Amino acid sequence: MISALIVAAGKGTRMGADVDKLWLEIAGRPVIAHTWRQFDEADCVDEIILVVRDGMQPHFTELAGKFHFQKTFRLVVGGAERQDSVWNGLDALSPQSEIVAIQDAARPCTSTELIAATIAAARKKNMILTDDTAACELIGQPVRLVKSAAPNPKVTVPADLPFIESLLRTAQ
Repeated sequence: MISALIVAAGKGTRMGADVDKLWLEIAGRPVIAHTWRQFDEADCVDEIILVVRDGMQPHFTELAGKFHFQKTFRLVVGGAERQDSVWNGLDALSPQSEIVAIQDAARPCTSTELIAATIAAARKKNMILTDDTAACELIGQPVRLVKSAAPNPKVTVPADLPFIESLLRTAQ
């Protein structure tokens, strides 16, 4: 199953006071309707999760009806920061979800072809990353290491257990 997570919980403060950029009408539809439509029409997407500000759920439900979006969708309340909103969206994914496309709601020009190409690229990577550091390095994200004064081993194989147990007993 392929899931799309559309992050629409931001305040858009750079647009100016009292302006919600997602609801500005462009080419006969609100910005968010264009973005949502592209994912609704993308054959490769099975479900859509929209992360929204609390209290906006009725507006999104109304929008879905008005523009006749067909795909299964869920509305999830966003968090204090974008990363929190993404986390809430990821937490709401179907357990069968294999690939997740994360989309900023304020990007209405993403084509169904680009969505399909992105999903195809995600399928081809087929990489297994054993930790977050490897994932960061893969995308060129700088990683900083912090030296620990005390041993901090990871439990990986059964042979690690006696050493870790001795460290834990000493720490008590």
